[in-house]
Formats: sequence, structure tokens, C-alpha cells
Amino acid sequence: MEVSPQTIQEWIEQTCQEKFQAPLEKLSSINLFYLYHEIEREYGVRIPTKQIEEGVLDRTEKASEYLYDQMK
Repeated sequence: MEVSPQTIQEWIEQTCQEKFQAPLEKLSSINLFYLYHEIEREYGVRIPTKQIEEGVLDRTEKASEYLYDQMK
């Protein structure tokens, strides 16, 4: 499967619903922590704390674009 911002976005949306029963924008800090580890396991991308604090995981579209850029 080819990875694109769209496939990453779909994965984030699906993972949030399956594991947390909520969209990314509504996740608690604890759930964001677990999602961070899911992202690292699935895509091999580590998100620096600074990026998280600056809101890279605030919106699904923003998160998927960031992850896609990091994978290039």
C-alpha cells in the first residue's frame, strides 16, 4: 500500500475511533500519548515533544501532513 497524507489521515481517524472512540481533536492528553506510540509503531516516526506542544496532533489533517513529510 502506498502511503500518502490521505492514507495516513484515514489511519489516524480509524485508530482514534477503534482505540479511543473519539476523533483526534477530542482525545485527552493520555490518549494522545498512546496515539503517539501507535504512530511510532505503525510509521516509524518519532514526533518531538516540541512539535506536540506546538499542536502537530491538534487536527487530523495537520498530523497526517506532518507524518507524511517526516517519512519522505
